[in-house]
Amino acid sequence: MRTGAHRVCLAIAIIIAIHSSADSPMKAGYVSEPRVFSEAAEGNNWLLNGRTFDAQHFSPLKEINNQNIGSLGLAWYLDINSAMGIVAEPIVVDGVIYVSAPLSKIYAVDAVSGKLLWKFDPKVRLNLAINGSYSARTNGGVAVWDGKAYVGTGDCRLVAVDAASGKEVWESPVCDATQTGITGAPHVAKGKVFIGYNGSDDGVRGSLVAFDAETGKEVWRFWTVPGDPGKGFETKALEMAAKTWSGKDSWKIGGGDVWNAITYDPTTDFVIFGTAGAGVDYGELSSIKVSGDNKRTSAPLG
Repeated sequence: MRTGAHRVCLAIAIIIAIHSSADSPMKAGYVSEPRVFSEAAEGNNWLLNGRTFDAQHFSPLKEINNQNIGSLGLAWYLDINSAMGIVAEPIVVDGVIYVSAPLSKIYAVDAVSGKLLWKFDPKVRLNLAINGSYSARTNGGVAVWDGKAYVGTGDCRLVAVDAASGKEVWESPVCDATQTGITGAPHVAKGKVFIGYNGSDDGVRGSLVAFDAETGKEVWRFWTVPGDPGKGFETKALEMAAKTWSGKDSWKIGGGDVWNAITYDPTTDFVIFGTAGAGVDYGELSSIKVSGDNKRTSAPLG
């Protein structure tokens, strides 16, 4: 017996794709900074998580309104053979829906017919960490940019696949797969893919990592919270933040992970993101008592 959890119904994405498929460029999955700007007022595609750089999550299309919303019905469904459901925001580029599913799988779907064009399975290793195994069951979405689709995996990898074929192009390690995993969607801008990971509840130290979108090489890593003071601090800002953490071994609890909500402001050239809290809920590290302001946790940073 089939249940609603096995089906994907993407009505708004279909409406968007009917518009976007009329003028398809040669390259599948072609998204660029100029294109995001030029199409912002049209709504013919959904090129980014949030649709635009300011992440308004708003479509200017007017086909669905208060006069016809009651008559909407199912156009098609796609069975993804998973009881865990989908939480990802679909990306729509020129008539193709790119969406991630549990176990970090990517589906490329013809938005008009519902035909599956390709599926990519990164084969997440579920035996490395409890947190990673849990993380693999939820995936917040993909990014599509310049002919590639990007996904973070439950075992701490960032993977790029060809948007036309679904074949893997490269993969890079993001975090320690024996400690945690990735649930959030990557974000792309200025030729870089930005990604974080979860794990604050398990004492994982957070960072935001930038990779070259073409090659997968790590370009930089921004640590959100201080690490072991005995090893020194990566930046002056982390040294200052460490003064707001009190308690013996407080640095061991990590925190400040960037598990979701990354965006880019082209006006200031800032990457803006939020961080998780500081506090371990269970296990040996939960006995460590931390006081103070714990600067750079539970905060927006840029």
